[in-house]
Amino acid sequence: MVGSAFFLNAGAPIAGDPCGNSDAVFGFLRNGWHRATDGTVTYFQVNGLWTAARGVNDEGSIAGFVRNPDGSSTGFVVKLDGSQCQAITVAPGDLLEISGFDLFPQGITNSGVIVGGANDANSHGFIARPD
Repeated sequence: MVGSAFFLNAGAPIAGDPCGNSDAVFGFLRNGWHRATDGTVTYFQVNGLWTAARGVNDEGSIAGFVRNPDGSSTGFVVKLDGSQCQAITVAPGDLLEISGFDLFPQGITNSGVIVGGANDANSHGFIARPD
């Protein structure tokens, strides 16, 4: 199970954030999270940006999106290492991007196919297949 957690900036570190972050944009922090079958929860940020996790497959690959400083959204696929709080770096060339679109990956299959939404002036769906 994956999703997003919002923490209000009620001080430094941010109130309720188990990772002790002190940097919030617009008064709150958004972390992705993953809940393992044993109940442990891992919080993570990709590239230090607002992070939303939306899909996970049986291999533990997580698909989601980040909100970039310019307000656009790009997708990612990551694997976690098991620690409670993780700062993950994804190289720019490894982010999921389609020129002119904000991407919102929503799921990932066991074979690595990613599905989601792509927005320009209109809303579209997309399917991305691994090379």
